[in-house]
Amino acid sequence: MSKKKSWVPLGILVFFGFSNIFVANAVANQLDWKLVTGNVTTLVALQKIYLDFYKISSDIKNCSPLDAQNTRVARKNFMKALRTMGIQEMKFNDNMNDAERTSCGVVNNSSSRTQAVIANVGPGVNEKALGDLNLKITFIAPQAATVPESQEAISTKFGFYAVGDPIPTEADCLLNVVLNTKSGVVVFDASKKGKLFVGYARYINTRKQLGTAATTFYGVVA
Repeated sequence: MSKKKSWVPLGILVFFGFSNIFVANAVANQLDWKLVTGNVTTLVALQKIYLDFYKISSDIKNCSPLDAQNTRVARKNFMKALRTMGIQEMKFNDNMNDAERTSCGVVNNSSSRTQAVIANVGPGVNEKALGDLNLKITFIAPQAATVPESQEAISTKFGFYAVGDPIPTEADCLLNVVLNTKSGVVVFDASKKGKLFVGYARYINTRKQLGTAATTFYGVVA
């Protein structure tokens, strides 16, 4: 059986050029491609460590065995981050086209990708006041509807009001809680104690797109 060729080049000089282009593209397009900001930051930090050691070890006459070892370790860590971002955040990223993936050196798998749909139903919501400004919310499948696949989280916006006041619209809600689990606890600010609240819950798909339908629920901050 032949060994599968790595998509990340192993040659020192080729890797140097490849990694510079990869990181530059990731930094310049992280918002459009919806890359995880923290991962891009980590990638840039690992690149700097690698380049600093690479500069030292490239001076063959003056570098020590320890300098060379430090460069190998930094390169290994940097390469691991490149592979992880390429596979987990780019290869099947519907916010990137094939040309953009190719520009980063990532192998395209267009025929195996199915674009994540935008949910046209809102999640079912069960809520339970726990006291001390805590609210437990549990999301369930909506009645008489099938939840589309590739939904990875639920965004819930909360608005607060007093008896007799207009109920805030979703656009007016300032507290936004995103959960990627079926249940979670929301902690309200002490200033909201005793106020009524309205919540608007929407699915978020793997392309970071909100569903078109929101589930509305109400309660009191206890």
